[in-house]
Amino acid sequence: RRERGLVLTLLRAIRWLMVVLLAVMAIPVQAEPAFRDFFDKHPLVMLLIEPKSGEIRDVNTSAVAFYGYHREQMLKMKIDEINTLSPQQIAEERLLALKEGRKHFILRHRLQNGDFRTVEVFSRPYTFDGEDLLLSVVHDVSTRRQSEPALWNYQHRVDQMANEKLKEIR
Repeated sequence: RRERGLVLTLLRAIRWLMVVLLAVMAIPVQAEPAFRDFFDKHPLVMLLIEPKSGEIRDVNTSAVAFYGYHREQMLKMKIDEINTLSPQQIAEERLLALKEGRKHFILRHRLQNGDFRTVEVFSRPYTFDGEDLLLSVVHDVSTRRQSEPALWNYQHRVDQMANEKLKEIR
């Protein structure tokens, strides 16, 4: 019964994140002023990242609050300085994600104060001001992951089943 409740909680959270992501994906390029307002004021942590170099091109107010850096500091950083994977692992993960068409990652990010957080990152390409960037939406799952190990095991199993079904379909 407890596990079922955890699964329902996870499914609700995933549905909520998907609604937000679909809303972001539906924003047309010519709506950049509207996007800017949406981006800056949204409560979800969002970053615009140059995909080849990993340079952080923009962050919203929620990202500044979450990571603890000043906005100006973050705009001088690369995502590699926040992500705890090595540059080689990041490059391999990007290639694998590209190959698989995957836009969802679970990573560990380092905050300005030295703490680490387990985060879900949803990324997709987005053209902003004529530049192709990755729009990354970051969700802290550290506490949930520590308190709900059964849920994470279940998610892993669901991911495996989904991947098998996708292979069947292909």
